[in-house]
Amino acid sequence: MQRTLKRRAVFSLAAVAALVAGCGGGGDSPTSGDGNDSLPKLADFPFASECKDCHPDHYNEWSGSRHAHSFTDPVFFHFNKTSIEDDGQVNQTFCLQCHSPVGVVTGEVSGVVDPETVPERTRDGVGCEACHFMIDPGLDNEGTFGYLLEPGITQYGNLGEPVRNTFHLSEYRSFFEESSQCRNCHNFVSPNGPFEVTWTEWVGSFSAMRRECQECHMPAYQGEAAVGTGVTRTLHRHEFVGADLAYTADFPNRDRQRAAIDSLMKTAATLEIVSVEESAEGESLFVSLRVKCLTGHNLPSGVSFNRDVWIRIAALSGSDTIYASGLFDEDGNLDTPGGGTRDPDLKKFYALAANRTELGEITYDNTLKPLEEREIGYRFPMAGASGTVDLNVELLFRALSPAFLEGAGLSYLATDEFIPVFTIDADSTSIVLSGGG
Repeated sequence: MQRTLKRRAVFSLAAVAALVAGCGGGGDSPTSGDGNDSLPKLADFPFASECKDCHPDHYNEWSGSRHAHSFTDPVFFHFNKTSIEDDGQVNQTFCLQCHSPVGVVTGEVSGVVDPETVPERTRDGVGCEACHFMIDPGLDNEGTFGYLLEPGITQYGNLGEPVRNTFHLSEYRSFFEESSQCRNCHNFVSPNGPFEVTWTEWVGSFSAMRRECQECHMPAYQGEAAVGTGVTRTLHRHEFVGADLAYTADFPNRDRQRAAIDSLMKTAATLEIVSVEESAEGESLFVSLRVKCLTGHNLPSGVSFNRDVWIRIAALSGSDTIYASGLFDEDGNLDTPGGGTRDPDLKKFYALAANRTELGEITYDNTLKPLEEREIGYRFPMAGASGTVDLNVELLFRALSPAFLEGAGLSYLATDEFIPVFTIDADSTSIVLSGGG
């Protein structure tokens, strides 16, 4: 479908709803009915589906991504609503600015929104135009979303010498190859300090990692940028693989996304058994493990206070389990780390947060830092075991817990379809006990 080519003024998202240091000051953004003709219109932004004839692979990859799901996500809609109605969030577009850039810059969405009645155009979430109408990713890192969008005849990207076509002009921007493009929506610094700061974590690791976000989350391959050009280029996948699957059953490419997340998780960290020592009396074993983070940001990252990253360990004597930690309870949840009555040895990597909407304060941070190595030990009684003991350890990841979803009134999502457990790494060994067979 060929579009009318019409140039619009540069538009700053921060100009519509400035988020002052992450809370408060922006107030309501203007809506399309307030007579503000300076705002772009929904018609200025094409549907992602209008791009698929020329870019079928990129469209197919994007259509199964979390970017495409950002404004159809029931978890998002729930917490946008409760943040405003229950927690008193002042800035009415705080969450919306990243989940529906087009909806906010056009003034079509603000405050508590009904997923059934939002304009169809906004359902693309983070669509093609959210990146390819971007002329500047913004330089602010303190919670103000300041990237610049310019809807019009030009699509921006990282291709030099683009092939001319009758649908749009093309222009190179170097930031498409840099992590700075991701910063505004993947870095939230509140008045009380870092909160959801994947980009800041990456900055701290870059001198050692030397990887941009795109290298892991948009892997490169060779192909045609548009069908029929006959020009082979280095392109990047548009699945934007991260930690979550889409939380709707009929979302496209679920199996493909799940496989991609599984592959990505297997590059996130390593876990190994360093040593196993039997006590002199033969009454207990001490197991020493080493975990190493290999990501360019913390593990977990982003909403790390909602993630499950933990170690599961089991010691078996034949078919009998003589010790285990990191197992789920009957509701599929983990115990409280460090002080739980059911699993006091649980080793979980996580953060705790308080005052989410207005202050955004991290009160405890046990996440693994980039390239961090951590030694972890377990001592447990042998309970009369003899012979050979088999040890199995796993480093596991789950995007959300059943308890989290139940608290949101979304317990129907607490299934393997929506929150599968991914194995990051595993190790095993056997030890023959003294005096055993």
